[in-house]
Amino acid sequence: MANDKQIYIHSEQTEEDFKKKFHEFCPDCLYNVEQQKRLDIKKAQDIYYPDGNFDPWKMDKTVNGYYDYTQLDGKNNLRAVADMVWALQKIKGVENLFAYESRLNYFVQNKSIISLCLYNVSKIDGATIMNVLKTHPYTISGGIITQNPYYIDPDIWLAENAPQFLNPKS
Repeated sequence: MANDKQIYIHSEQTEEDFKKKFHEFCPDCLYNVEQQKRLDIKKAQDIYYPDGNFDPWKMDKTVNGYYDYTQLDGKNNLRAVADMVWALQKIKGVENLFAYESRLNYFVQNKSIISLCLYNVSKIDGATIMNVLKTHPYTISGGIITQNPYYIDPDIWLAENAPQFLNPKS
């Protein structure tokens, strides 16, 4: 779409690998989105833990700032895809990942955003996947999008699991 902006945040593959696979899947697509400056490809470290620490409050500023950036040339839809394998590393603050994932639901409300968090189930244990499911309202499996029956509203999830990350009530 002409008014779409895309960001791909990689950790399992390099930018070059991503571009090669993208081109193989759709030879004209990559050229078109790059020429129109509608695709950003970023390393997970540069987005999630640029100073070596992961912090949900800093991520609020990061996602809001990036969204505002995508809107500078007019109203644009944002499509964000993030490879989440980076979270398996021993990064200070990564224990707050699901607080961030839950809080992200506040951010996407009433915005033209599709956000996909890619969790490699062959590398991530079942308990972690269950936590993922509790913070994501939809899942995609086998190419099918479904409403997630395990999803917990962020106000409830945060109150029960990470009350320090609840939005302050005004």
